[in-house]
Amino acid sequence: MSKGSDIGWYINEWLAYRDLAQVDLCRLTGWKKAKVSAFCTGRSAYTRDIIDKCASVMGIHPNELLLPPQRAIELRRLEALKHQFLGRESDN
Repeated sequence: MSKGSDIGWYINEWLAYRDLAQVDLCRLTGWKKAKVSAFCTGRSAYTRDIIDKCASVMGIHPNELLLPPQRAIELRRLEALKHQFLGRESDN
């Protein structure tokens, strides 16, 4: 398995984070095993359509696939805190 920093996106880390295997991604997307294997190992480039579909079946935002899962989750938390803080501030 290639690391995200090696292939330009974090598909393998997200699959692991979601407790999914490549075969699950095949089942969820309808893609052939060879296609999934090729972009998970970096043998073929990912496209916007691939990112969009992977994100959709994993329930994440497409841009999160360009970040390690823990970093994306940290950013989600910060965004939620920002909205929470700004919401309270506007109530005054």
